[in-house]
Order: sequence, then C-alpha cells, then structure tokens
Amino acid sequence: MVWSNEKVVFLIQLYANESILWNPKLPEYRDRNKIYYAWNRIASKLNTERTEMERKLKILLA
Repeated sequence: MVWSNEKVVFLIQLYANESILWNPKLPEYRDRNKIYYAWNRIASKLNTERTEMERKLKILLA
C-alpha cells in the first residue's frame, strides 16, 4: 500500500482519537479485546489491513 501524506495524517488523527492505544492511565489500556477493536476501527476507516497499519504507525513513532 502506498501511504500518501493525507493518509498518514488521517492515520495519526485516528490514532490520537483512540486514547486506549496510547494512554496508560486508562483502565482499559491493558484490555486486549478493546485494543484489538480499536485497531480494527482505525483499519476499517483507512480501508487497509490492521497489521500493515500498525507497522506504518510503528515506523512513524520510531
């Protein structure tokens, strides 16, 4: 998948809205089911596979 600048910015915005993925102060932060569904919500909005999206975000955060 080719990641355009617009798509990368959209990914970052979606990730920021899913605070369960990055905020360790939330009680749900360690709930694997909720994290799984949060990643799937983002992937469905981007129309991409979850693993590819997670890989791209890890690259951006590194």
